[in-house]
Amino acid sequence: MLIPMSSKAAKKNILKLIKSKMLIERLDAIHELKELGDTANFAVSALIRLVKKDEDDLARINALDVLAGLSEISQEVIAVIEASLNSNSIGVQKKAEKILSKMDRDVTIIPLPDEEQPSTTEETVVEAEDSPAQEGFFEPVKEEQLHQQAAVSGNDTEVTLAWEFEEFGVGETSELSSTITPDVTADQTPQQVEPEEVISEETPPIVDLQPPAEEETIEAVEEVVLEEETIEAVEEVVLEEETKESRNLEEELILKELGDTPFTVSLFNLKILFEESDKLEEDDERNHNFIHLKVNESMDKLMEHLYKLIGITAEEEWQKFIAYKFNTGDQENLRNIISLLSSKIKENICDFCILSYLIFMGSLSQKLGMIDETIIFYEFILNQDSTNMIVLHNLGMLYGKLGQSNEAIKQFETIIEREPKNALAYARIGDLLFYEKKNFDEAIDYYLKVLELDPKRISSGINLAAIYSKQENYSEATSILHKCLKDNPGESDLWLNYAILMVKQKKFHEAIESYTKAIDVSPDDWKFKERASKEKAKVEAIITSKEYIDEEEEEEVKPAVKDKYEIGKLFIFAHDPLDDEVFEAIFDWVKGKKPEFVFVENILFGYGSIIDQENFPQDPLSSKNFAEIIWKEQYEQDLQISKFHTQLFDLEEFGKIVIFAEEK
Repeated sequence: MLIPMSSKAAKKNILKLIKSKMLIERLDAIHELKELGDTANFAVSALIRLVKKDEDDLARINALDVLAGLSEISQEVIAVIEASLNSNSIGVQKKAEKILSKMDRDVTIIPLPDEEQPSTTEETVVEAEDSPAQEGFFEPVKEEQLHQQAAVSGNDTEVTLAWEFEEFGVGETSELSSTITPDVTADQTPQQVEPEEVISEETPPIVDLQPPAEEETIEAVEEVVLEEETIEAVEEVVLEEETKESRNLEEELILKELGDTPFTVSLFNLKILFEESDKLEEDDERNHNFIHLKVNESMDKLMEHLYKLIGITAEEEWQKFIAYKFNTGDQENLRNIISLLSSKIKENICDFCILSYLIFMGSLSQKLGMIDETIIFYEFILNQDSTNMIVLHNLGMLYGKLGQSNEAIKQFETIIEREPKNALAYARIGDLLFYEKKNFDEAIDYYLKVLELDPKRISSGINLAAIYSKQENYSEATSILHKCLKDNPGESDLWLNYAILMVKQKKFHEAIESYTKAIDVSPDDWKFKERASKEKAKVEAIITSKEYIDEEEEEEVKPAVKDKYEIGKLFIFAHDPLDDEVFEAIFDWVKGKKPEFVFVENILFGYGSIIDQENFPQDPLSSKNFAEIIWKEQYEQDLQISKFHTQLFDLEEFGKIVIFAEEK
């Protein structure tokens, strides 16, 4: 019968606590079992062992309570409760008496035979007409009870005494009949002992229990031989059970301490434990529980050593695990441990192992390149816990590296089903669609979702900008990188990619500024700085070349052929804050310098300004969202910048400004 609310791990933890050396932990485990009621039968063997052997009476009393609460009480449990009547502890005796009284059992204490003294005959007395309350059990009756019954019912009451030489504990003779009536031959007449006549109620009755004459003794022994044949089947069962339980792995199994060779010793101990497990019978619950406990203890010590070796002190320090390199000898032993555990998982022998240990071993096998074993670990864990996000993610990454994109995407989609706001899962699917499947349109949707959930995930922003760039949608690519730079101004990778995007558009001056920024904010990474410096130098060489200078001069002398726009609204954005007077001056300057703008009477205009030059975009003309963001921050209103024409001016006195002009 399974515990409805509990996992296998919870059961193992209870069994482990029952064996704890600390009383409080044993009591905690018993308390949990008590709450489980009749579903606690998985721990019966452990509780029986505790009642028989525990040194603390409180633990024994509580264990008796749990055993008595089972819906199906076995013969073995009843025997243990009855045997507790003979305990040296008054508390244990009283608890056993109380339990048996509730079960309508006789709680008379019958002393157990003393092994050091010679066997003596026992009297078992049963009334001729009344059968025992519980069918199949002797009801022990004291000598004084016998004569009290006789006194009440008078001399007509006939009592038969059956002599027995076999030494059974209480309740172990359940298959025997109350009165033995063997087949009688001419030479064998059963001996009967008549009860003494009751003299008076005041006079204590006396029963003559003197041994019979020698000849009678021989006949009694012959009678017992026949009786032994009757109970032969019962003895065989008892002996068989004793044989099964005779092996105690807790006493005979010797495991090594980790010492100076922890990986070698861990491998040795695990091999020994699994070999012993293979030899056990399926119903040998006690030894199986012991093996399970020791396997998890060995794994616990192995994990502790690995964490200490790698230097991991907290869960967020997994970069240390990724970067760590094991020496050749350690790798070989770890590979053997991984192979052993994965083989046991395939045989369904490792389902008792603590999942966190198997998760670590799966990550370790992935690190060591043991792909098949890694998949075995991860799929087994997901069968036990389908919501384990770490394993779902790792398995998705593994399938991705193996080129199994569809399988990888399934893992990340499962994560999204359970955690709809998991930005990392969206990012992984976007990467698979971008790099592996070349499905750019679908990848765009996932990357946009990533930036919505986590604007600081710059890798997704860079990949999204790259897709727009491939599609020659430079305006959107620039806009995406602007957003990312706004949230992550100190990221050198963003500035480098922005510079590359400017080069593609032949905006070399903006590219040089971005390369400079990337070098300034980059960490102490000489490779990165060297790359950025080389690319910057190439762009600087381009703009100083004769061909580029001639081309620029030629562009300047060409007459500008542009449509004229009748302006209804005008917005000006600048490096520095503009007051009304300065704004009017710039406005007049624009009217005079740009004849393609036709300013109508009563033009509506407003302005937004950026406080520092740091945040002013390198290419505001290509950034649709630039004015929208500033305008909304300034006036708390939405602005549809797609309606506007944009012009950029570089004024000596006021620096760069951008004009957004809307047609009338």
